[in-house]
Amino acid sequence: MALPQAVFFGVDLVKFGIDFVNFYALYLAISLTLNLEAGYTGVPNFGKVLYVAGGAAVAGSLSGRLAAYVYGINTHGDYITFNAQIITQVNNLIASDPVFATELVLLSLLIAALIGAAFGYLSSYPAIRLREDYLGMLLLAVAQFFQIFLRGFVPLV
Repeated sequence: MALPQAVFFGVDLVKFGIDFVNFYALYLAISLTLNLEAGYTGVPNFGKVLYVAGGAAVAGSLSGRLAAYVYGINTHGDYITFNAQIITQVNNLIASDPVFATELVLLSLLIAALIGAAFGYLSSYPAIRLREDYLGMLLLAVAQFFQIFLRGFVPLV
């Protein structure tokens, strides 16, 4: 099934709307959980970026590689260097195969949830013994360390 096209000043409004809703929905989910934790319970969670970024980074890096593997796209042995060419080919193939695209999104969401849960479990072990103020500092430091780690760890990108 092809999407209808509505082009306005060279911008496809349907694709823009889908991208906008996806982007907005992700931030809406995160902000709702932060509002529930900090607004209603009074417990600020500084470590949420660790769980969200950990799941998103792993799922984001795996989805492109998995799609390239399934479609048999030649990565020349270096996915990072040829990322733009590989993802362009993957996007063209996924555009004509919505079933695989849906399966890939659902699998990526499942992997992201599992990785985020694993990070949450691992970070909760030392956090059980800490008071609230030290717990906040620990979660903030671990989340910041993970962001620095993601910037420097090239194979995951």
